[in-house]
Amino acid sequence: MDKIGIIIGSLTAITEKQVEYLKRTLRSDSLNIKNCPEIKLFYLQETDFSTVKDMGFISLLMECNALIMSGGETAFCVLDTSGFNYLESEEQILPLISTGTVHGGMLDGKGYVIKGGSLGDDDIYIKLIQHLSINTM
Repeated sequence: MDKIGIIIGSLTAITEKQVEYLKRTLRSDSLNIKNCPEIKLFYLQETDFSTVKDMGFISLLMECNALIMSGGETAFCVLDTSGFNYLESEEQILPLISTGTVHGGMLDGKGYVIKGGSLGDDDIYIKLIQHLSINTM
């Protein structure tokens, strides 16, 4: 089964609402996505980024087909720790939400979405999962 890893490092009230909406939707099994991928949610409520700088964490992400990274510094730490070389940019789903493919390092070939921590409505993660399910799975 395909897996999407969602790594959230933002600590804003908006992000908290988005995460709660995502959790409720996942619990109710109402994503309405054909061949829905397994979702692995990592809501990192820390300010030192120690989790994403750990190679064991990066190894967990290697099991995923695609990644959604929320928060610019979170995304940078994940990618830097993985030893990536560059990101191949593709379309922009919404303003300031980019997609593409990771090249090099432990996450080579993974599809990605990067969004600013407080961007989007409550259902933004559902929209991003739907986008990845259609375009990369």
